[in-house]
Amino acid sequence: MQTIAPRAADALVKDHKAVLLDIRSEDEFADSHLPGAMLVPNGEIDEALAATLEGRDAIFYCTSGMRTMRAANDLEQGGLSNPKILEGGLNSWISAGLPVVNKHGEHGVYAISIPRQVQITVGTLILIFATLAWLGVPFAPYVLGAIGLGLLSAGLTGTCALATVMMMMPWNRSKSGG
Repeated sequence: MQTIAPRAADALVKDHKAVLLDIRSEDEFADSHLPGAMLVPNGEIDEALAATLEGRDAIFYCTSGMRTMRAANDLEQGGLSNPKILEGGLNSWISAGLPVVNKHGEHGVYAISIPRQVQITVGTLILIFATLAWLGVPFAPYVLGAIGLGLLSAGLTGTCALATVMMMMPWNRSKSGG
């Protein structure tokens, strides 16, 4: 399957010669997506979708392009003519300075999803306190235990205190105050 650079894809979409198809999950799509993109989770292509394209090229994307590359065979067998993969996915689109739509409906604003922010924070804390424990800092193992307890609690209850805190951070709040 052919790849296409973000700016070339943007030009095709603006000329109504292509449609952007997001193969990520509904939650990822809700967090941020490319303007005008249609959600096609897991690359579910059917005759109705093919008819909606009305002769335009299909440009598939995910966050980094890796999932799309893995799904390329399935996407090609979906009956679409000349399907393409957005090179580097959403990340390269953003790096090219092109706009995205975020969960607040704002264009041109992108934030890392809350689950990814939690993963980055927890991973960083574990690395810091594991290093401190290795260096013999006496309280470090207790902090690691608290992190593990927090993860266990989040998994068992389906609620995450750290995610709640992350949602209150200024970079995760809409400009309208919500």
